[in-house]
Amino acid sequence: PLTSGNHDEGAPTWSSDGRYIAFLSNRASEPDRTDTSGIYVMEATPTSKARLLGTYYVGQESGALTWSPDGKWLAAAVGDSGGPSKFGAYQMHRLALFPVQGGPPKILTHKLDRPIRGPLLWTPDGSQIIFTVLDDRTNWIGSVAPGGGKISALTSGRNVSKSPSLAKDGSIAFLSGDSLHPLEVNFLENRSLHKVTQQNDEWLGNVNLGLTEDFSCTS
Repeated sequence: PLTSGNHDEGAPTWSSDGRYIAFLSNRASEPDRTDTSGIYVMEATPTSKARLLGTYYVGQESGALTWSPDGKWLAAAVGDSGGPSKFGAYQMHRLALFPVQGGPPKILTHKLDRPIRGPLLWTPDGSQIIFTVLDDRTNWIGSVAPGGGKISALTSGRNVSKSPSLAKDGSIAFLSGDSLHPLEVNFLENRSLHKVTQQNDEWLGNVNLGLTEDFSCTS
Protein backbone atom coordinates (compact mmCIF):
# COMPACT_ATOMS: atom_id res chain seq x y z
CA PRO A 1 0.00 0.00 0.00
CA LEU A 2 1.03 3.59 -0.66
CA THR A 3 -0.92 5.04 2.29
CA SER A 4 -2.02 3.75 5.66
CA GLY A 5 -4.00 4.87 8.68
CA ASN A 6 -7.62 5.41 9.61
CA HIS A 7 -8.42 7.70 6.70
CA ASP A 8 -11.12 8.00 4.06
CA GLU A 9 -9.24 8.32 0.76
CA GLY A 10 -10.43 8.46 -2.82
CA ALA A 11 -10.32 10.03 -6.29
CA PRO A 12 -6.75 8.87 -7.09
CA THR A 13 -5.33 10.14 -10.38
CA TRP A 14 -1.96 9.61 -12.04
CA SER A 15 0.29 12.34 -13.41
CA SER A 16 0.93 12.04 -17.15
CA ASP A 17 4.48 10.75 -16.60
CA GLY A 18 3.29 8.06 -14.17
CA ARG A 19 5.55 9.24 -11.32
CA TYR A 20 2.99 10.86 -9.03
CA ILE A 21 -0.49 10.22 -7.70
CA ALA A 22 -2.90 12.89 -6.49
CA PHE A 23 -5.78 11.91 -4.23
CA LEU A 24 -8.28 13.12 -1.64
CA SER A 25 -8.00 12.15 2.02
CA ASN A 26 -10.03 13.08 5.06
CA ARG A 27 -7.45 12.97 7.85
CA ALA A 28 -9.39 14.86 10.50
CA SER A 29 -9.27 13.44 14.03
CA GLU A 30 -13.01 12.73 13.67
CA PRO A 31 -13.52 12.26 9.93
CA ASP A 32 -17.25 11.55 10.25
CA ARG A 33 -17.78 15.08 11.55
CA THR A 34 -16.43 16.91 8.51
CA ASP A 35 -16.98 16.78 4.76
CA THR A 36 -13.71 18.49 3.88
CA SER A 37 -10.86 16.59 2.25
CA GLY A 38 -7.18 17.24 1.91
CA ILE A 39 -5.72 17.32 -1.58
CA TYR A 40 -2.52 15.28 -1.51
CA VAL A 41 0.28 14.50 -3.96
CA MET A 42 2.90 11.80 -3.58
CA GLU A 43 5.38 9.81 -5.60
CA ALA A 44 4.05 6.36 -6.44
CA THR A 45 6.43 4.49 -4.13
CA PRO A 46 5.65 2.96 -0.71
CA THR A 47 8.37 5.00 1.02
CA SER A 48 7.15 8.38 -0.25
CA LYS A 49 5.37 10.87 1.96
CA ALA A 50 2.17 12.54 0.77
CA ARG A 51 2.25 16.35 0.56
CA LEU A 52 -0.86 18.34 1.47
CA LEU A 53 -1.79 21.05 -1.05
CA GLY A 54 -4.89 22.27 0.79
CA THR A 55 -8.08 21.24 2.60
CA TYR A 56 -11.43 22.06 1.03
CA TYR A 57 -14.88 20.78 0.24
CA VAL A 58 -14.03 18.85 -2.92
CA GLY A 59 -16.41 17.23 -5.38
CA GLN A 60 -16.20 13.44 -5.14
CA GLU A 61 -17.35 12.66 -8.69
CA SER A 62 -15.08 11.04 -11.26
CA GLY A 63 -12.54 13.52 -12.56
CA ALA A 64 -12.60 15.57 -9.33
CA LEU A 65 -8.81 16.01 -9.60
CA THR A 66 -7.10 16.43 -12.97
CA TRP A 67 -3.43 16.95 -13.81
CA SER A 68 -2.35 19.53 -16.37
CA PRO A 69 -0.56 18.05 -19.41
CA ASP A 70 2.78 19.45 -18.19
CA GLY A 71 2.27 18.01 -14.68
CA LYS A 72 2.66 21.38 -12.94
CA TRP A 73 -0.96 21.94 -11.88
CA LEU A 74 -3.90 20.08 -10.40
CA ALA A 75 -7.42 21.22 -11.25
CA ALA A 76 -10.15 20.65 -8.67
CA ALA A 77 -13.74 21.72 -8.01
CA VAL A 78 -13.56 23.10 -4.46
CA GLY A 79 -15.81 24.85 -1.98
CA ASP A 80 -14.77 27.22 0.79
CA SER A 81 -12.86 25.43 3.57
CA GLY A 82 -14.24 27.80 6.19
CA GLY A 83 -17.60 27.77 7.96
CA PRO A 84 -19.47 25.09 9.89
CA SER A 85 -19.56 21.60 8.37
CA LYS A 86 -23.38 21.60 8.62
CA PHE A 87 -23.43 24.08 5.75
CA GLY A 88 -21.21 21.93 3.52
CA ALA A 89 -24.12 20.96 1.26
CA TYR A 90 -24.51 24.62 0.28
CA GLN A 91 -20.94 25.10 -0.88
CA MET A 92 -20.47 26.92 -4.19
CA HIS A 93 -17.86 24.73 -5.86
CA ARG A 94 -15.42 26.69 -8.00
CA LEU A 95 -12.66 25.70 -10.37
CA ALA A 96 -9.27 25.95 -8.67
CA LEU A 97 -5.73 25.26 -9.88
CA PHE A 98 -3.21 24.03 -7.32
CA PRO A 99 0.52 24.28 -8.04
CA VAL A 100 1.88 20.78 -7.52
CA GLN A 101 5.03 22.10 -5.87
CA GLY A 102 2.96 23.99 -3.31
CA GLY A 103 1.50 27.46 -2.93
CA PRO A 104 -1.93 29.09 -2.93
CA PRO A 105 -4.46 27.96 -5.54
CA LYS A 106 -5.75 30.08 -8.40
CA ILE A 107 -9.56 30.32 -8.41
CA LEU A 108 -10.62 30.58 -12.06
CA THR A 109 -14.41 30.88 -11.69
CA HIS A 110 -14.64 33.33 -8.77
CA LYS A 111 -16.72 35.75 -10.89
CA LEU A 112 -19.16 33.04 -11.96
CA ASP A 113 -22.20 33.02 -9.68
CA ARG A 114 -22.82 29.36 -10.34
CA PRO A 115 -21.23 26.13 -9.04
CA ILE A 116 -19.18 23.91 -11.31
CA ARG A 117 -18.85 20.14 -11.42
CA GLY A 118 -16.42 17.62 -12.89
CA PRO A 119 -15.16 15.77 -14.66
CA LEU A 120 -12.53 18.45 -15.21
CA LEU A 121 -10.79 18.05 -18.55
CA TRP A 122 -7.64 19.70 -19.90
CA THR A 123 -7.37 20.13 -23.66
CA PRO A 124 -4.33 18.28 -25.05
CA ASP A 125 -2.36 21.52 -25.44
CA GLY A 126 -3.24 22.67 -21.91
CA SER A 127 -4.85 25.88 -23.16
CA GLN A 128 -8.35 25.25 -21.77
CA ILE A 129 -10.07 23.42 -18.91
CA ILE A 130 -13.54 22.03 -19.57
CA PHE A 131 -16.20 21.54 -16.89
CA THR A 132 -19.96 21.51 -16.25
CA VAL A 133 -21.82 24.55 -14.90
CA LEU A 134 -24.96 24.04 -12.78
CA ASP A 135 -27.25 26.90 -13.77
CA ASP A 136 -30.91 27.84 -13.22
CA ARG A 137 -32.69 24.58 -14.20
CA THR A 138 -30.04 23.91 -16.83
CA ASN A 139 -26.51 22.56 -17.00
CA TRP A 140 -24.05 23.69 -19.63
CA ILE A 141 -20.51 22.81 -20.66
CA GLY A 142 -18.00 25.61 -20.13
CA SER A 143 -14.30 26.23 -20.55
CA VAL A 144 -11.70 28.67 -19.29
CA ALA A 145 -7.98 29.23 -19.81
CA PRO A 146 -5.64 28.17 -16.96
CA GLY A 147 -4.51 31.76 -16.67
CA GLY A 148 -8.08 32.89 -16.01
CA GLY A 149 -10.25 35.28 -17.99
CA LYS A 150 -13.53 34.85 -19.81
CA ILE A 151 -15.55 31.68 -19.25
CA SER A 152 -16.88 30.36 -22.54
CA ALA A 153 -20.20 28.52 -22.80
CA LEU A 154 -19.74 25.61 -25.22
CA THR A 155 -23.41 24.57 -25.09
CA SER A 156 -26.63 26.55 -24.68
CA GLY A 157 -30.41 26.17 -24.49
CA ARG A 158 -32.94 24.95 -21.93
CA ASN A 159 -31.38 21.54 -21.43
CA VAL A 160 -29.09 19.58 -19.17
CA SER A 161 -25.65 18.92 -20.63
CA LYS A 162 -23.12 17.03 -18.52
CA SER A 163 -20.42 14.33 -18.28
CA PRO A 164 -18.07 15.69 -20.97
CA SER A 165 -15.36 13.48 -22.43
CA LEU A 166 -12.48 14.84 -24.49
CA ALA A 167 -10.88 13.29 -27.58
CA LYS A 168 -7.21 13.73 -28.46
CA ASP A 169 -8.14 16.13 -31.26
CA GLY A 170 -10.00 18.38 -28.81
CA SER A 171 -13.54 17.43 -29.80
CA ILE A 172 -16.00 16.86 -26.95
CA ALA A 173 -18.64 14.19 -26.35
CA PHE A 174 -21.23 14.70 -23.61
CA LEU A 175 -24.72 13.76 -22.50
CA SER A 176 -27.56 16.18 -23.17
CA GLY A 177 -31.34 16.12 -22.82
CA ASP A 178 -34.39 18.14 -21.84
CA SER A 179 -37.90 17.57 -20.49
CA LEU A 180 -39.04 15.98 -23.76
CA HIS A 181 -35.82 14.19 -24.73
CA PRO A 182 -33.97 11.82 -22.40
CA LEU A 183 -30.21 12.05 -22.27
CA GLU A 184 -28.33 11.09 -25.43
CA VAL A 185 -24.69 11.29 -26.46
CA ASN A 186 -23.83 14.47 -28.36
CA PHE A 187 -20.65 15.49 -30.13
CA LEU A 188 -19.21 19.01 -30.26
CA GLU A 189 -16.65 19.81 -32.93
CA ASN A 190 -15.61 23.33 -33.94
CA ARG A 191 -18.66 24.73 -32.11
CA SER A 192 -20.95 22.51 -34.21
CA LEU A 193 -23.26 20.15 -32.28
CA HIS A 194 -24.12 16.66 -33.53
CA LYS A 195 -26.43 14.13 -31.89
CA VAL A 196 -24.67 10.76 -31.90
CA THR A 197 -27.10 8.27 -30.35
CA GLN A 198 -30.83 7.63 -30.82
CA GLN A 199 -31.21 5.24 -27.90
CA ASN A 200 -34.59 6.64 -26.85
CA ASP A 201 -36.15 7.41 -30.26
CA GLU A 202 -38.20 4.22 -30.50
CA TRP A 203 -39.54 4.64 -26.98
CA LEU A 204 -40.39 8.31 -27.58
CA GLY A 205 -42.39 7.29 -30.64
CA ASN A 206 -44.74 5.24 -28.45
CA VAL A 207 -45.42 7.66 -25.60
CA ASN A 208 -46.97 11.07 -25.17
CA LEU A 209 -44.94 13.14 -22.74
CA GLY A 210 -46.57 15.97 -20.85
CA LEU A 211 -45.50 19.48 -21.76
CA THR A 212 -43.56 21.40 -19.13
CA GLU A 213 -42.82 25.09 -18.68
CA ASP A 214 -40.50 27.07 -16.48
CA PHE A 215 -42.03 28.55 -13.37
CA SER A 216 -40.49 31.20 -11.11
CA CYS A 217 -41.75 33.09 -8.10
CA THR A 218 -40.44 35.35 -5.38
CA SER A 219 -40.07 33.58 -2.04
